[in-house]
Amino acid sequence: MAETGSGDDSDQWDPNSIQEAARTCNVRQMRRALAIAGVSPNIMRDGQPLIILLSSRLHPNQRLGTDPKARLACLDLLRQEPDFDVNLPDRAGDRAIHYLAGHAASRDDVEFMQAVVDAGADVNATGQHSRTAMHWSSAHGGPIGATKVDLLIRAGASVTAIDVFGDTPLSLAISEAEGCLGRDLAAIRRVYPVLLAAGAALPAEASDPYLQRVIEAGSFANYARLHLDRLTAMLTPKPAPADGQRRSRRRLSPLRRVPPEVLRRIVAFAFHVGYY
Repeated sequence: MAETGSGDDSDQWDPNSIQEAARTCNVRQMRRALAIAGVSPNIMRDGQPLIILLSSRLHPNQRLGTDPKARLACLDLLRQEPDFDVNLPDRAGDRAIHYLAGHAASRDDVEFMQAVVDAGADVNATGQHSRTAMHWSSAHGGPIGATKVDLLIRAGASVTAIDVFGDTPLSLAISEAEGCLGRDLAAIRRVYPVLLAAGAALPAEASDPYLQRVIEAGSFANYARLHLDRLTAMLTPKPAPADGQRRSRRRLSPLRRVPPEVLRRIVAFAFHVGYY
C-alpha cells in the first residue's frame, strides 16, 4: 500500500499524491510514491513536471514556507531515479532553472538552485520568449539577484544571450532598475558589475552613474584598472618630508615596507575592484 497526501497508509495510492508531495516537500510521501512500480519521476499533471513543482514558490503551501532540508531531500529522491530529467519543461517551455532564477528569494532558495544545477540543469536553456535563466535572474533577481547571477556564471551561463525582443540580461536589469523606486534598486544595480565582469556588452549610453563611469572608461576592464589605480594610490604611504624631519613611529604606515606591486595585489584582493 502506498502513502497518500494525507499520510493514511490504508488508502490506495492517489496519482496526485506525488504532485502534492513535490508541492509541499513531503519527503516520506514522495519516497512512497516513487517506490510504486510504474511511477515516473517525470510524471506531469496540468503541464507541470515534479521538478518544477518542487522548484516553484508559487504554490500556496510553499508560500507559507517549507523546510529547506526537506526540499533538498525530495530532489535527492528524484535524482536517484535513473530516468529523472531535471530539464523537463512545462507546457510553456520553461524549466526548473528558469523558475528558480526568477523566484529564488533567500539563501536557502539559492542553495536549492545550486543543487538543481549540480543535478544537470542546462543553465543556457531557453524558455518563453527565448529567455535564459540569466535573463530571469537579472531582471527579477530580487535582493539576492547578484548571488544568483554569480551562481549561473560559475556554472557556465552566457551573459550575452539575446531574447526574442533583443534584450540581454544586462539590458533587462537596467530596465528593471529604471522602473524601480523601492528598496530593491540597490540590489538590482549590484547585478551590473557581475555581468560586466563576465563579459556583458556595455550599453551605448545610460542614466545610471556607475554605468556612465564604466562607459566613459571604455570598458569594464579599463574601469577596473583605473579603480585599482585610485585605491592603490590612496593606500600607498606618503614619502618622508623633504626637510628630513622624521615622523613619529606611531604615524608611519605599516604598508611602507610593502613593494608597490605587492600592495597592488593586496588591494585587488581586498576590494571589489570595478564594482563601485
